[in-house]
Amino acid sequence: MQRERRIKHESKVKIRWVVLLIILILGFTTFIIFHEAQKPMATARRQTIQIATKYADLKSTATFYSSNLDRTYYSVAGKTNKTGQSTSLLPKRVAR
Repeated sequence: MQRERRIKHESKVKIRWVVLLIILILGFTTFIIFHEAQKPMATARRQTIQIATKYADLKSTATFYSSNLDRTYYSVAGKTNKTGQSTSLLPKRVAR
């Protein structure tokens, strides 16, 4: 009788650990998928800010925006050393 209870209790503990492990694996996988999905936009943002800083003399950037109309455009808004506010609009092929 006690042996049957112990076996049932041990199987419940194993099931809990398996369920917990599956939940952790799914959570980690979901995090990795979202992280990898954001990489292209992060790369485009970094490259666009570099180009805008170089050619538009931006001191700091405030916003970044991507627009997909008939072509892809990236825009960066920020402050310059001389004129104050500035916005740069770059087509995708220039930003790469």
